[in-house]
Amino acid sequence: MFVQVALIPLIAYSNPHEKRFPLWGRVFYHALVVAFLLGKRLLIQLVSALVLNKAKWIQGMLWLYG
Repeated sequence: MFVQVALIPLIAYSNPHEKRFPLWGRVFYHALVVAFLLGKRLLIQLVSALVLNKAKWIQGMLWLYG
């Protein structure tokens, strides 16, 4: 998934007949896609870590007061 999406702007960047975007626009778009995908991955990791910590905390509270 990640490689496929990252390759789309790369192909547009390497295609000399692609004149819809200027060069800097294609570079910027590629950087944006990569940053979005990395950010999404980091966000998923952060959320899962928070959920796991919350579950451990609740388990600890139940054990403490159970």
